[in-house]
This record gives sequence, structure tokens and C-alpha cells, in this order.
Amino acid sequence: MLARRAAAMLPADIEQQWISLAEHPLPDFDEPRHPTRPEVGNHALLLEATLAATDIVIASPVPSTTGPLS
Repeated sequence: MLARRAAAMLPADIEQQWISLAEHPLPDFDEPRHPTRPEVGNHALLLEATLAATDIVIASPVPSTTGPLS
């Protein structure tokens, strides 16, 4: 919610791409220094989005001990 609130304050001409890692799961970590780049699948999607970005915001849920923020 906080990331979306902050993004709403950006100028309208700023491109945003929201990618949920829960919707694009990756397998367990594997050494990424391979001779070829992934061309399809979630690896390719996330790699291309990362390389195209000028700024990246990572938002992770943090369990609350007092309940939801209002």
C-alpha cells in the first residue's frame, strides 16, 4: 500500500511497471553467470524489466504485531 501511495505522487508522464513476484515465481537460486540470457519465462520478464528500469523499488510485506495501519 505504501509503495502504491508513493507512486501515485509521481508525475503522470513517469512510466511505472508493477510486477508481482508472487505471480511470476522463480526457481531456487542458481548461479546466474551463464553464457546465455533467458529468452522466455519469468527469468526473461524480470531480467528485461530490471535492465530497462532507471529506478527500482522493492516492496516487501512486513508482518504487523499491532494490526493493520489505517
